[in-house]
Amino acid sequence: MSFNLCVTNLFRYATSELSQDAFICWLLSHLTEDGWDSDPQIRECAMVFMNRILRSKNQQGYCDDWRIQKIEKQYDNIDVLVYFNDFRIILEDKVATNIHDNQIERYKEALLKSEPWLSKDNIITVYYKIFDQPRPEKGVDCEFTREDLLSIFRRYQETIENPIFRNYLEYLEWIEYRANSYQFLKIEDWTPDSYRGFFKHLQKDLESGPNPLWGKDCSWGYVSNPSGGFMALWLSNLFTSDELDAMGLTEDICDNLYLQIENDIIAVKYSVDPKNNPAPSKSTQARLTLYEYLRDQLDGEFEKKTFRYGTFMTVGYIRYNESNYHQQLAKILNALQALKCVGKII
Repeated sequence: MSFNLCVTNLFRYATSELSQDAFICWLLSHLTEDGWDSDPQIRECAMVFMNRILRSKNQQGYCDDWRIQKIEKQYDNIDVLVYFNDFRIILEDKVATNIHDNQIERYKEALLKSEPWLSKDNIITVYYKIFDQPRPEKGVDCEFTREDLLSIFRRYQETIENPIFRNYLEYLEWIEYRANSYQFLKIEDWTPDSYRGFFKHLQKDLESGPNPLWGKDCSWGYVSNPSGGFMALWLSNLFTSDELDAMGLTEDICDNLYLQIENDIIAVKYSVDPKNNPAPSKSTQARLTLYEYLRDQLDGEFEKKTFRYGTFMTVGYIRYNESNYHQQLAKILNALQALKCVGKII
């Protein structure tokens, strides 16, 4: 199975947020007076896109006699600002990052200052993200994920011949292919996009699976380091503070025992907050005791790295691959759950 993005595809090179902003503006321009008659099929597609935005505020569907009055790009740091009847639509587009620093609220306040007559209820906030992330974005009225966009744009793949539209749809399909590549590639061939797709899939299992430890919240993302960084998934807070205390893992030794999945390993890790007056010698002993316990529980599969004391430390790990990750994860989760019945181990 192979999917190569055409070498002449515009979005192979135009990968920045500004390029995406330009596509959004281009699409919505077909709902302006000047762009209305340029391509009826693109206009219909833009209406479907716009309807999803309007219905997020319980507004009726787009009418043929309505027009977008104005589209602005990078207005007061807003990626795309759409003037539509009595509404202002803030579209925040992200490629590699998420919304931060209360951006949306700041943009809304800036709009209300520049247009004092504008009602807060008439500001619609939209988040547009074509790469996967662990959680839906909070604090917005409407969110467009890659899956949402594909469900809209695929309807027009046979009827819209415009090269910009077709290039963009092909680009989204290529990202989707890469995100799903964990299903058919060997793990040694996985890319960061493969891990995004894999972690998105695994997150659903971890948060709703059959194991008693599954159901705990997890998150995933990119970890930068001097050697180039990697994608990782974290399954945190597997034990309450009382459960850790009962095992002898007091806060000066460990404040969180968790799993981290990275590359081809599932690692047991723990952290200690510097504010808790950590005891390095006790923490080192705890790590060794935990390692020996888990090695015995996992029939020698549990390996260890060179131990370095710090805020985040690795007890050990087991390996997994593209076909046995469920079994390996269940093994290590069951071994950790058994710790609750052991009592004090430190």
